[in-house]
Amino acid sequence: MAAAVDRSVSDSVAVYAIGIGDKNPYGVDKDALRKLSERTGGRAFFPKQPGDLSDIFAEIGQEMRSQYVISYSPASSLDGSGKIKVEMVNRDLRKSGVQLFYQQVIPK
Repeated sequence: MAAAVDRSVSDSVAVYAIGIGDKNPYGVDKDALRKLSERTGGRAFFPKQPGDLSDIFAEIGQEMRSQYVISYSPASSLDGSGKIKVEMVNRDLRKSGVQLFYQQVIPK
């Protein structure tokens, strides 16, 4: 477990864990999943019934869609002119239809 946490943190991977198991002695180790998730910037979920999964997936999806913010302040121009290029290196993300939104704020 320590190696998984260390590797995930060093590779900047956020882990979202979903613990599914029964109540037998070999069920889900909630503490381990929480530790792995929280240390990496993700979260752990423990659904009580199968119907909870769709809400959990929606919550994880919303977090992943809103976790990156890019800001830029031009050093030499106060009129907001300039060009910014944002390129997604991961080819799978490029195919997934991720949309980028921006808001231009011009200082007064």
